[in-house]
Amino acid sequence: MKTIAGIFLTALMLACSGIDTDTASFFRTKDDPGKNLPEDQVYPQGRLFPFSFYSTGGGSYGDRSGLLPETQRAKDQQRIIDGGVTMIGPQYELDKTILADAKRFHVKAVYTLRLSIDGQKVDKNYLRDLEKEKKSLDTSKLREAARRAVLEVCDDPAICWWNISPEELRMWRQTEHDFLATVSAAVRETDPRKRPFFMYAPGHLSAERLEPLCQYLDIIGKGMYTNYSKAKENRVFCRWTIEQELDAIRKADVKGRVPIALPEMFQQPADAELPNIEAWARHDVYAAVTAGAKGVLVFSARRRPKFDAWDAYLGAYLKICRELQGELGQAVLFGETKNDLTVSVISGPENVKFKFFNYPEKEYPSIGFTNLAYRNSRYLILVNSSAQPVNAVLDGLVYGSGITVEDLAKPGSRFTAPEEQIELQFKPWGVYLYKVYNMEE
Repeated sequence: MKTIAGIFLTALMLACSGIDTDTASFFRTKDDPGKNLPEDQVYPQGRLFPFSFYSTGGGSYGDRSGLLPETQRAKDQQRIIDGGVTMIGPQYELDKTILADAKRFHVKAVYTLRLSIDGQKVDKNYLRDLEKEKKSLDTSKLREAARRAVLEVCDDPAICWWNISPEELRMWRQTEHDFLATVSAAVRETDPRKRPFFMYAPGHLSAERLEPLCQYLDIIGKGMYTNYSKAKENRVFCRWTIEQELDAIRKADVKGRVPIALPEMFQQPADAELPNIEAWARHDVYAAVTAGAKGVLVFSARRRPKFDAWDAYLGAYLKICRELQGELGQAVLFGETKNDLTVSVISGPENVKFKFFNYPEKEYPSIGFTNLAYRNSRYLILVNSSAQPVNAVLDGLVYGSGITVEDLAKPGSRFTAPEEQIELQFKPWGVYLYKVYNMEE
């Protein structure tokens, strides 16, 4: 608790920093920048928060052996729909049914474009064989193939994003660069709805490697697989991942690109780690959101052999999905970032070191924090990226009659904003989600 001297010092610091502590000014917000976007379309073309799972029902490119019986697939898909997702897909080997499923479940679809030239699939092997044989890509035939693929389905309003296949293109290889440049241009010219373009990128890519993709894609996302990437105890990897996406967008000097998170759901933890699944999932998504992510695409909902943690992971991600389909997600998409609140660590790690692949070691604050002003309220997301408990204090909130703090992770849980700091006791990988508002307005 603060001493009288501490309270005076905080007030003095706020005054000197120019922070306006007047209640009306604190809660006053700008016009919603997305107010004219349709309510029934997915961001960035609408107001719906992008949240989906890859591969519901099993399967992978070229492999149908893992597909579920239809009754089980439909049951899994219904559970995911009930969890509040706004999109389905990419669906890999179930792409042929994705538009029917989208209509059936009243959601949107991430539709994968698969192209062929002269009856031959244009996949990774096709592109790499051209390079090995020192042959040029026939961009005229590729352009026409892309146009035909788009024209077959472009009138379907269920499609919200295009997904490019093959994925993981190496943009420093001329053939693969030419493929994406040609397909992107053809789709943009052909699609009357001008839907955004996405392609998965591998998780180890830096901003420099992602930058060329930003010239041709609208949705920028790379794998954020903490456990798979040997970052189980170094989960600030999620913040680093979104930082790379944002840096790539800035370096490319392009507008309108959307960074998203692609968290992990495919690797079985050790038995002793099973209780950590919910904390892992919550940390990874919300750490990415505090870093700037504006969508979540989970890889994946496939029921894999020797992956008994499927149910626990799915439940954890669906809880997050429901939170982000409410007012919190709208604040993430359309809120104004503020810097008039502070978080100070009083015990536990103040910083965490990050080392990955062959990149230089970095250091991040242990607590990731975003402070969003939206519709006359504040939305606060605070995330501990340390494997240890951290005690901290949140300072700078206005207080008084009616000023209320609501815990968005615990519906119905709220308290009156105190005159002093709010004490935060983070568990390892812990997350706080707060809405602050004036009940008397």
